[in-house]
Amino acid sequence: MMAFQLRYMLHQVYRFGPDPLRALDAFGGRGVLFIRSFSDETGEVGSAVSREKVEFAIRRGLLDYGPFVAIGNPKDRLTPIGATRMYVSDASWQSSLVALVDRVDTIVMIAGDTPGLEWELALIKTWRLWSKLIILIDGTRRGEQERIGRVFRCCLT
Repeated sequence: MMAFQLRYMLHQVYRFGPDPLRALDAFGGRGVLFIRSFSDETGEVGSAVSREKVEFAIRRGLLDYGPFVAIGNPKDRLTPIGATRMYVSDASWQSSLVALVDRVDTIVMIAGDTPGLEWELALIKTWRLWSKLIILIDGTRRGEQERIGRVFRCCLT
């Protein structure tokens, strides 16, 4: 029980800890924005022994590029360890994302097939931010490449 309470307290400190915008400003625009479908947050990478969360593995690989930030899933009961999150309402997530996109020099997107990701790709297209974008595709799921290909053709043409 004590371990759970400590973990809960650490997650709450982490959730309400550093403000992503301030962290990015402190690094002069150097930073990484992590974009993904909230449904992909449970994905795991690596062997059955390591079981590292995808987000944490990405963060660890990009530590030298500045703060690692994301919009938080409003359904989070505990803040996942990984990106520093900005929790916003459904009504303001797009304007919050625009503020983040404007401050980072790298955007890492896990490709998916959701209306939110389609909107984010359209923003990247409209603002011509291709040089900032790294797209990760999970090629292990059957049919994933075709489904994601349809989304990209729709949004990028």
